[in-house]
Amino acid sequence: MVVRAGSINEEAGTEGVAHFLEHMMFNGTERFPGNEIVQVMEGFGSGFGPDVNAYTSYEETVYELQLPTRSAKTVQLGLDVLFQWATAATIETNAVVEERGVVREEHRRSVEPLSGRIGAEVRDVLLAGTDYLGRDPIGQADVIESMTEVELRAFYQRWYRPELMTIVAVGDIDVADIERRIVATFVQPPPDDAFERTPFVTAPGSLPEPVFDVFTDSEIQRTELEVLWRLDDSPVTSPFTMRSKLVASMAMSMVSTRLFELVQRGESVMLSANAGASGYLGSSQIVSLSTATAPTDVGAALQDLLVEVERARQFGFTSEELERELASARLQVAQRFAESSTRQDAEIAGDLVSYALDRGIPANAADRQTIANQVIDSITVDDAQRFLFDVLASHPYVLVTGAAADEADLPLPEALADSFYGVVGTEVSPGDRAVTSITELMARPDAAAVVDQRRIAPLDATIVTYENGARLVFRQTQITENIVRLQAQSPGGFFAVDGPEVPLLGWTAPLVTGSGYESVDIVTLDRLLAGSLASLSTSIGRSSEWISGEASTGDLETMFQLLHLQVTEPTISDLQVRQFDERWRPLAENPSVNPPVAGDLELWRLRYGDSPWFRLIPTIEDLDGVDADAMVSAYQDRFADAGDFVFAVVGDFDASELIDLGARYLGTLPDTGRRETPIDRDPGVPEENLVATVVAGVGDQGRVRINWESPYPFTLEADVAAQALELVVNARLRDLIREQLGASYAPNASISILAEPKSWVDTIIEVESDPERIDEVSQVIREELDRIRSGELDQVYLGLAVDQLVESYRFFNNAQWLGLLLFHTWYQDRPPGEFRTRTDIANQLTVADMADTAQQVFPPTRSVEIQLIPAG
Repeated sequence: MVVRAGSINEEAGTEGVAHFLEHMMFNGTERFPGNEIVQVMEGFGSGFGPDVNAYTSYEETVYELQLPTRSAKTVQLGLDVLFQWATAATIETNAVVEERGVVREEHRRSVEPLSGRIGAEVRDVLLAGTDYLGRDPIGQADVIESMTEVELRAFYQRWYRPELMTIVAVGDIDVADIERRIVATFVQPPPDDAFERTPFVTAPGSLPEPVFDVFTDSEIQRTELEVLWRLDDSPVTSPFTMRSKLVASMAMSMVSTRLFELVQRGESVMLSANAGASGYLGSSQIVSLSTATAPTDVGAALQDLLVEVERARQFGFTSEELERELASARLQVAQRFAESSTRQDAEIAGDLVSYALDRGIPANAADRQTIANQVIDSITVDDAQRFLFDVLASHPYVLVTGAAADEADLPLPEALADSFYGVVGTEVSPGDRAVTSITELMARPDAAAVVDQRRIAPLDATIVTYENGARLVFRQTQITENIVRLQAQSPGGFFAVDGPEVPLLGWTAPLVTGSGYESVDIVTLDRLLAGSLASLSTSIGRSSEWISGEASTGDLETMFQLLHLQVTEPTISDLQVRQFDERWRPLAENPSVNPPVAGDLELWRLRYGDSPWFRLIPTIEDLDGVDADAMVSAYQDRFADAGDFVFAVVGDFDASELIDLGARYLGTLPDTGRRETPIDRDPGVPEENLVATVVAGVGDQGRVRINWESPYPFTLEADVAAQALELVVNARLRDLIREQLGASYAPNASISILAEPKSWVDTIIEVESDPERIDEVSQVIREELDRIRSGELDQVYLGLAVDQLVESYRFFNNAQWLGLLLFHTWYQDRPPGEFRTRTDIANQLTVADMADTAQQVFPPTRSVEIQLIPAG
């Protein structure tokens, strides 16, 4: 249900009432008093929680229900819930008072962290001259804490009107039946009072004046610079508006590519740089330049950014640069068309919500493709160049954010203005782009021999073994057309290593991914991949090496080439080493600049001591000793055993083509013959409950984080029981800490089952709250776990958890198929079809099962608790 009313409609002194009203919808209607509506939703098998079922923005409030359509009664009940929200919210005084704490905690979560402080600074500038200014949907703390049913009911009666509402229904439905039901449920005589929608200023064009600002904070870890321009924008409701958005996007993408190449060549003080153009609140467009640099180099970095924009404005772009963007856009359009018959309900619903808000016009896939390609073909280099004239003619917002300790080294706003106007409008040199003679990623290898091929019938999958021992297991799916996903795993990880490379080994793979290869540097790689939909990354975990990739069906070979190169020709560039050091050194020197990291460091110290295999962040000694060659050597060693890998592939592909590509790019990978088994490096779980308080940060926000680790059975029954217990505990924490105490917006419990290096369960409960209520929250958590362990759980909670599990088991995505293929290739003693019994297992769960599982997952001892409170 889309309501065309949000925070922009609030009266002065009621800031936050639209969002608060959204909360009240879940606190009682005439038909569903109290929290009964939540039980109805969970009875659908749909989860309830923060950010799941509704959101409030400046101009709209949207409510969402996900429910099974197998029963007409359930569908009608869902419509009845929406109708109750639209017309019959009770908004009782006591419920409002109780909800203040929940909304205040959501407000705390939004505004108190560093991101909230910077966000408020930016919004005050970008919203200048609009009616959005001062009407942030999250509201103001003092208004929230004094909110009454009077303000809420007044907003409800004024803005929740039929002419401002749209009902959207998407799914496995009979269209005629659902339309009849919507009409029968919602259509009423029009209201007696006339309604006139107040016009608001939402699209004022350029900022009223140039703004140059320097923002420092004790929690900022590095110096960043942004240049922002605000331009008029319109939703995509015609080919014209589509064209203007594409021109802006392509122009800034070409600038971003130039900046990327400048940084990668080492010809700038910038450590990274990007450019972009994106919509902002539907009626404005933000054009941006951004970079990270040293505090003393901000002026030079600003000039480097602006020179590239000015150069493109004065001399334009090349036809080759534009063709790269056009090819990428055409590929995106083709991919979207290919996926059109398998688009997910949520995406289609999102399009219809946009239509209801006049932000788009739905079209069938073929028409959309035709229009988009016509628009793309009409774009010229002159269009992109003219766009930059519009940008530089607008007032800029130049913002530097930096550490409070670096304030003396940062430029003053006046110096930023001098640097800006010292470039914009002045003549610059044309510049040259480096030319490369490399036209392909790699030559196609000869195919290795297939030594075995067999079916895994219960999974409808095939497994192929190549002569080097590499195994490829695959399953064709049509979950998303024209998409192929890959995941590979090998036992070992950094637990298998015992040497000086251990502390940094887990961070090595991302450095390799960002560095290019021995035969293809990163700039050339970026150019070669233009116009393709293929990506590949590697990682080294505690007990395994991993490879993950995704490609369109037509770019499948490109993904395999990336895999082959990343395993056989890894490099780590000087720039990646610099970026790595710049990212981690401030934290290593002073972890308190990042309060969550400071808390987690103490948890890891209590749990793991100073073990090099459990290094949450690098130490100063680690950073001082970085040796790129040694890191590459250690990385190569971890990926030197192709015969120890299983490569799983799912998606839309031709099986014979996949087997051949596997023979060429997987069967030819190096293999030393080493076959590893997981090694356990755990120093041992503390036998008592440990509690520590960490003081860090300046935001008025506290956090409780409790961790348990224990042995756990390696069975499907145990997995299902743990999944049910996670849902039960989250529901109980929500009702106790959020709904009854109003002490947190989003308490969360997470239960992770690990198979390697041993059968294990790792559990975390985390609650953000008012710092003064941390002890209270901790006590409530432990008392509730005691009750669950003692079998005092209300059967209702188990029943709702089982309903949600059973509903979730009805659907399978490609990521889940990848996990199943890998799991049953590695653990062949587990029946491959056992996953089909999960529903039966869930339906047989009892409160006693939850108690037994809780004894293992949340043992009364063996926990580590960190209470994080701010220093200021």
